[in-house]
Amino acid sequence: MSVAWILVILLGLLCMALGIHAIRVDSAMKNMARDLRARIDADTNTLIDVDICDHAVRALAASLNKDLRILREQRLRYERGDLELRNAVTNIAHDIRTPLTAIMGYVDLIEDSGKLNVQYLALVRDRCLAIKAFTDELMSYSISLSMTQLKPEQINLGSFLQDSMLSYYGAMKKRGIEPVISLSDKPVVRMLDKDALSRILSNLVSNVLKYSDGDLRVSLDEKGLLRFINSAKCLDEVNVGKLFDRFFTVQNAQSSTGLGLSIAKSLTQRMGGTIEASLVGQELCISLCFPEK
Repeated sequence: MSVAWILVILLGLLCMALGIHAIRVDSAMKNMARDLRARIDADTNTLIDVDICDHAVRALAASLNKDLRILREQRLRYERGDLELRNAVTNIAHDIRTPLTAIMGYVDLIEDSGKLNVQYLALVRDRCLAIKAFTDELMSYSISLSMTQLKPEQINLGSFLQDSMLSYYGAMKKRGIEPVISLSDKPVVRMLDKDALSRILSNLVSNVLKYSDGDLRVSLDEKGLLRFINSAKCLDEVNVGKLFDRFFTVQNAQSSTGLGLSIAKSLTQRMGGTIEASLVGQELCISLCFPEK
């Protein structure tokens, strides 16, 4: 047999092998497309599998599986968020309806008596303030979500903290809280968004006003670690572990939607910081840190 015929046969075999491989690749691609559609439509943890040793096909399958994992995580996050939102709407509606019902009851009593009753009016005012507190927190949450573009600038954390605490001095004095503030001797400067940081500190102080038993210690070290520590006998480890959950409220926080610390956590993370809560004895410690970059 001549060399030419050998080359023709080898070329034919090569073409046949390539043709078979092409058919297998085509079949694998069609199966992958069908499996991808099935997994997108169905709530399943199974991934795409291929039985072909083609590097490009396997790389494509791996890439699709990675996207499927991301899609599954997003779907679960959406489902949890949807359930959380529906529960939150129910809870908030109940929290708002309760003082409204009380208001209507006091108004009926005033109408029945035929004269103004100072005590009833004071109770009506108290319930109205509770509703206002709920709506203010919801508005704050909406504003925090709308802060899509942060504008970092150099901020001296010590000076900023002092100014924030001073602005809440009146509210803390009414609660009988005399804050003890300890700052680093060295300036602690970070690139942060001023409005976001102001919102974070405001929400942390508001949390102190809700749960403190009458004391507050605030410290800032040279590493950018900020601590708010106060006695909180009403809290336990279970409650503390949920303080940053959206719409979670401790039972005795009557005028709260539970959004404050959730907002603080979201804004802190967006600026590259960390925030956490712990219970040491009967003291609540909220630690906020913006590491130097």
